[in-house]
Amino acid sequence: MIYKDFQKNSCKIKTKQLPLHSQNTILSNMARPIEKTPTMTGKDALRFRQSLLKSLTLSYPREEIERQKQELQEMKKFYQEFVTVTNGTF
Repeated sequence: MIYKDFQKNSCKIKTKQLPLHSQNTILSNMARPIEKTPTMTGKDALRFRQSLLKSLTLSYPREEIERQKQELQEMKKFYQEFVTVTNGTF
């Protein structure tokens, strides 16, 4: 019964037709397909490959690693002191 009433009433619903310029704006704002990625060749490709390899195989000196570990330990210590002083309310 409800379905039949819905069918009868749905025929009476009219949709508003947008002006042509509004339709074009809506269509232009919709998602567009991703363009094909350009292929690099020559010196650009070689430079990109070298910089990628360098960034993936980057290693730090031992002193830098030790300095970062020490800094992390200090940060943990200060955080624990902060929690103790504020009773965990911050």
